[in-house]
Amino acid sequence: MLQRRERERERVLDQPREDAEAITVMFGAIESRPYQQNKQSRRILVAAREVFIREGAAAFSARRVAKAAKLSLGSVQHVFPTTDELITAMLEHVNGDYDAAYRAMAEKLPFSPEQRLAAALDYLLQDICQADTRRFWFGFWALSCHNKHAESLLKQAYQHYCNNVAGFIGAARAHFSDARCSELAVQIVALIDGTMLFTGMTKKTLTLGSPLISRVRTTIWGMLDSKERESRSVNEPRGSAKRRH
Repeated sequence: MLQRRERERERVLDQPREDAEAITVMFGAIESRPYQQNKQSRRILVAAREVFIREGAAAFSARRVAKAAKLSLGSVQHVFPTTDELITAMLEHVNGDYDAAYRAMAEKLPFSPEQRLAAALDYLLQDICQADTRRFWFGFWALSCHNKHAESLLKQAYQHYCNNVAGFIGAARAHFSDARCSELAVQIVALIDGTMLFTGMTKKTLTLGSPLISRVRTTIWGMLDSKERESRSVNEPRGSAKRRH
């Protein structure tokens, strides 16, 4: 079973670039679990996310989640017997919510690859404008330093995150090589998530028009345009630059 799941993950990661745009799992392709289809389980996981954001990983416990969900501790432990299982399921649940929100957004996008790239990048920037998003990712990063499964989930999430950004870049810049798209995707993802270090965990909600977010957005498009000019220069026939003069 585990080998089958691993092969499926590899199949998704190895899809050709032209199919990458269709992969709408921005933050992870983690297999859904049966308990997530249960209303009470979802209620528990929603409460677990609230506790994780409010209290952090260090103070996270099934008892606090039960209180937030207005359920007995036994009800929570019946579904998630250990705290590790509960926090793992919560992380997977959040990844699933990102997927659902992104799919809903992607269905409304125009067919233009350039517009789809712009919308995807704005979606990611708008997400880090939310205080709860920043608090969640700070907690996830911290937890991954001490929890092996959280570390594995984080690596999977970023692998798919980067692959999908690369897919959008490749569709909008069809003459870019796969390696160039992947390189740009990693740089863009690092820039967007790194921006959270400067916004901190403040409760203040930012916007795309906020000075810092606006500068990051301009920088991202500067990176894309710079690579565009560089690519055209490399592919330009010798002597054409001289003929212009």
